[in-house]
Amino acid sequence: ELDLTKKIVFTGFIAESLLDYYCAADLFITTSRREGGPGAGIKALALELPVISTDTGILSYLLKQNNAGIILSKDDSQDWANEIGRVFLGENIKIVDAKQLEAEYGIEQYIRRLVFCYSQTLKNFHNGQYFISERGNY
Repeated sequence: ELDLTKKIVFTGFIAESLLDYYCAADLFITTSRREGGPGAGIKALALELPVISTDTGILSYLLKQNNAGIILSKDDSQDWANEIGRVFLGENIKIVDAKQLEAEYGIEQYIRRLVFCYSQTLKNFHNGQYFISERGNY
């Protein structure tokens, strides 16, 4: 009905840089059932691609925080078909502002948080507070 075979490219494995593919894309879709990131989705946000995702990992967190993208159930294939179809028919999906994303989660912020975490750990260690885990005391 929508003749999506002329609109969707299934590339298979890609060995080279994905930047050109991200730049050529009109939409990023991830259907992961479990995910820490996904890193690919975060790259799509950084390149201001509209995103459709499951409610997993930091990607769904970022979409919710920015009131952007579309988050769908992992198991509702009809919902997925409807939302993807709406995008191909021209409906817009709110994207995440890449500058805001960089300001909150860029390398400078990452380093600042990491340094803070290490300094707090050292401070706690020197105050006699340390971590106890299943593998021993730290």
